[in-house]
Amino acid sequence: MSLIDRLLLRFFSLLVLVNAVWYSLGLLGVPFVINTSIDPNVLYTAVWIDFALLLVLSLRFLLYRVLHRRPLAFIKDSESGEVRIGYDTVKEIAHRAAKQIRGVERLQTKISADPQGLVVSLNVRSLPAIDVTAMSEQIQHGVAEAIRNYTSLSVAKVHVHIVALAPDAASK
Repeated sequence: MSLIDRLLLRFFSLLVLVNAVWYSLGLLGVPFVINTSIDPNVLYTAVWIDFALLLVLSLRFLLYRVLHRRPLAFIKDSESGEVRIGYDTVKEIAHRAAKQIRGVERLQTKISADPQGLVVSLNVRSLPAIDVTAMSEQIQHGVAEAIRNYTSLSVAKVHVHIVALAPDAASK
């Protein structure tokens, strides 16, 4: 989810919260909510703006998954026709290639596509006493090479995020 989407979601949540509190206070009969001295035309305009914002943001987040769906397969054209390589297949190839690198204890793999090729993001939990920079470079090279060798798809980037170190065996 992009930064703009996160900000819109926070704004939507705040708008829903303010509306819920305002209408709840009105139902409870709180005087400053019921006996407002605001011009009715201004009040109606504010209510319609509020309704329109809620409607637009609701539709935006309702349709978010439809608009941002990941591909089910990566398509490669060949002389004989079209080859479809499943998203999960590419993800598994990247996962297995990264697991073969010394020092990787656990990882999560995400695959996306951009115009230059595939973008692979790996969140790695590393074993202790491992040079994480060298391990990361080996992961980047190994994953890109494995995907190219097995699928002939181009790999634009391999992002490696060392998210944690496994506990030291001596400290257990």
